[in-house]
Amino acid sequence: MRNRFGVEERVYEGYAYEQFRRINRDGLITTPVAYEMQRRVECSLPEASSGERILWNTYFFSGDGVVKHQDGRYKIVFDAFAHPEFETWGRMQGEEFVLYDGMYETLPGIAFANRVGIQRDYTLEEALASREWKALARHSDVVGIEKAWAPGLLNEYARRVVFPNFTEAMGIYLEGAPQKPRLRAVYVFWLECRSQLDGRYSLDGHRRLVGIAPEALKGARQRSFELCERLSNMTYPMLTRDELIGRQNEVGTQTGNAETSVILRDNSGLDSLQKYGPRKEEILSLNPVWLGSDVEVESSGKKIEEEELRARIETIRSGGKFKELDEIAQLLLPEGEKNE
Repeated sequence: MRNRFGVEERVYEGYAYEQFRRINRDGLITTPVAYEMQRRVECSLPEASSGERILWNTYFFSGDGVVKHQDGRYKIVFDAFAHPEFETWGRMQGEEFVLYDGMYETLPGIAFANRVGIQRDYTLEEALASREWKALARHSDVVGIEKAWAPGLLNEYARRVVFPNFTEAMGIYLEGAPQKPRLRAVYVFWLECRSQLDGRYSLDGHRRLVGIAPEALKGARQRSFELCERLSNMTYPMLTRDELIGRQNEVGTQTGNAETSVILRDNSGLDSLQKYGPRKEEILSLNPVWLGSDVEVESSGKKIEEEELRARIETIRSGGKFKELDEIAQLLLPEGEKNE
């Protein structure tokens, strides 16, 4: 789709390693975390379209890579999968892109000594102080002036987009030490999953990525300064602690129509559908893994947005718990809106 800034944001879905290569062949670049943060900030503004919000509030594999060493060290490699030599750094072995011997030390990137302080969600103050988040937001303190995006981007993202809804969020989760250094993509969870950063997913599974023109990425970097300048005089929509606790105690997020209600809940990092409409038996029969869930029937009176539903279900599919995306999406659509 083309956004309101005239930039075509092309969604790619499928086997991640092949999608990175396909984006490169198409002359595009996979969007980095900084771009995705900025688009979520822009989508929080009144002028954003519903299509933009649906697209950017879901999850994405970014073009930024994380390389783990067997001794616990790790590096964040900016635009790793757009680097003209990235396929010379290693090769796919099964599900993983394993680096060649000695390659870890030569890769460009921001180095971290160990995983102390991560593997958990953060408070607002911790997220703003995180060196990993500062690096991925391309803050000048970490990447230098020449490559930096607006220094206020992390602050606007955390305060304006994420923490109005949570007391703890924006956690960073990485795998344990591998047998050999390997490259994975930084995965940005959708907003309702606390906007966590995850480096535990291989390049082998079905993923969603977005490709844009390289000049569009440069334009977005420049736009980040204008955006943060504009927002610097606007108040943040922060809730009181009691309001936050009340919101977090609510059960899931609903989307549905008069016949169907769907609620998605977080379950140890993977989302699983736990509430269905009157056709629940038909839906559950397609996915035995959901049997035994706390299934209820509820009518919300809200019309299903097909793309939003597909985006949410795709999170489950990426975790290996969903096989018939189109079939179930059709089951959940209102009568008269199904594809023949």
